[in-house]
Amino acid sequence: MSQKSKLSLQGKVKIIRKYMNGAVSLNSAAAEAGVSYETLRQWVMQYQAEGAVAFLPGRKNHTYSPELKLQAVQDYFPNSESNSKYLRYCKKCKIKGHPARFPMALPEFFIKFLTDEGDLVVDIFGGSNTTGMTAENLRRRWKTFEISQDYVAASVFRFVDSEEKAKECYESILAGNNVTL
Repeated sequence: MSQKSKLSLQGKVKIIRKYMNGAVSLNSAAAEAGVSYETLRQWVMQYQAEGAVAFLPGRKNHTYSPELKLQAVQDYFPNSESNSKYLRYCKKCKIKGHPARFPMALPEFFIKFLTDEGDLVVDIFGGSNTTGMTAENLRRRWKTFEISQDYVAASVFRFVDSEEKAKECYESILAGNNVTL
């Protein structure tokens, strides 16, 4: 944790520049500033990354409320799942949807970040197969594993285009049959 310093912005920058120009050692600069070696090292890294702007007032670490954090996640990953094809087909087949669905934007971010087209995406907790559907849409190969046969059967709803096909595939999977889509 950095120590509080009574130095002005200009004073901090002057000491940092003296150190960076080789005029003083890090220990000497820290002593001159009246802070620890570690604090001065952090200042140098901040200065290198952001310039003098890093030391402007109002650039402190902020604490955000849980409500604000939740709102940020919801804004970034909007969940329009409530009216999805998956849930419509669940309702038509009179079954309960998977309780822990998440928006496709979540696996999409990681799949795009970590894989290229044609790569294999593995989901060891398949659930409603949001990750599999996302991988499919992004032209990745994928494998999913799910312990619940009911969830595996219902996940087919993400990949079919009609209620009739959804019900047929769902019942076939529950009967222990392989289904090709």
